[in-house]
Amino acid sequence: MSNEVLNIKTVDDYNTLEKHLAVISEIQAKVLNGRNLADIIWDLETSHSISKKQIPSIVHTLLIEKMRYSCLSFNLSTTLSDWKKIHQTVKDWNQFTTIIAYYHPQLDISLINPSNEEHWARIESLASYELMVIYTKALDSVMRSDEQKILSDLKAVCSGVYDGDSAKYQSMTIEEKKVETETVPELENNMGIATPDPESLPASQTPQEQNKRRVTPKYAVQVTNELFHNGNVEAWRNIIESYEKTNPGSTTLLFHNGQRIKHISALFKWGKVKTGDSIFFSIVGEEIKDVAKLKKYLSHGASHDYKHFIKKDVNVVLNLF
Repeated sequence: MSNEVLNIKTVDDYNTLEKHLAVISEIQAKVLNGRNLADIIWDLETSHSISKKQIPSIVHTLLIEKMRYSCLSFNLSTTLSDWKKIHQTVKDWNQFTTIIAYYHPQLDISLINPSNEEHWARIESLASYELMVIYTKALDSVMRSDEQKILSDLKAVCSGVYDGDSAKYQSMTIEEKKVETETVPELENNMGIATPDPESLPASQTPQEQNKRRVTPKYAVQVTNELFHNGNVEAWRNIIESYEKTNPGSTTLLFHNGQRIKHISALFKWGKVKTGDSIFFSIVGEEIKDVAKLKKYLSHGASHDYKHFIKKDVNVVLNLF
């Protein structure tokens, strides 16, 4: 389990751990009854019944320790903005139960059921260099030897290089799936004390307001100034500051040469970013708007017109949006 969950110092910490183990036990019962773990987590996140920091512990405890899923982790080699190709390729691979854990630097871990289009829509795009972990388990024990093959194929799909037969994992229908019926083992906490029978989790049919935080695709802004120098950097800093001030909760991500630019000043190195180069940006937030206007201003900020965006008083935010 994660350190956040096992950091027991008080009675409240112990009670939190007990509740967490009860949630794991309840989730395991649902998984053994045929539900995909990603669908269960989606419902619990929607109803605010679990936090993001609980998810890695749940995934490891159930999929690796208890149910022995095969897994494969890798960093994405390219950005994929068309998730529908992935969904269409794997949505009927029903001989295996598959879960994808996608780690985004802003959205944190997200569990995806490849067959659930709603999960992909929340992600929108898969960013290069980010971590992805795939878990799968054959529904029939005689096919367990094929699990590594499906992991390899799914990695190829997510990397945009899959050229195999999309129908080869479809021979079993939904009705033919074999659902395990073994008894859910009683979980024990780290002190060796069995947890009490868990109460039912909150019904997913009565969720609180759904978390709609998402990330946009990357948009390219071409540099038209001779060099993207310190003046252009200052202009972009002021434009982004104005956008994020007007849109609370939104964060602007910058990318250049396939890498995340965590500090905009890193773009300024004499001769580093030249005329014709592209700097990419995307927005993370709940209610994302004014993206076209932001792109227009950033384009001006990357040109010789940058001076319009650096004329302001100290500690005053430009009123652009």
